[in-house]
Amino acid sequence: MPFGIMLDVAAPVEVYDQIHAHLMAQGPRASEGLVLHVGHATGSGFRVVEVWESREAYDRFTTELMVPMMTAMDPEHAGPPPVATEFEVRGLVIPGAHVVA
Repeated sequence: MPFGIMLDVAAPVEVYDQIHAHLMAQGPRASEGLVLHVGHATGSGFRVVEVWESREAYDRFTTELMVPMMTAMDPEHAGPPPVATEFEVRGLVIPGAHVVA
């Protein structure tokens, strides 16, 4: 069953840019199980919205890639923990979307 999560992060959007670039450099393994990822700036930092094939795929990504990367990151730029909101995925349509930016 698909798993959806929205993360609101109180850190400069440049932190998102660094994280995104680092993960893209990891190759296909970094996105194994990821269906959709969108990041954007907000008034207080940035938001990430993701849909994963399963909760297990998200948990594996978080444990194996995100936690080690965030632990190694400069604490001054990391900010407080993100506010996570899980959601039930309904009506997802991505016909022919092969966009990576």
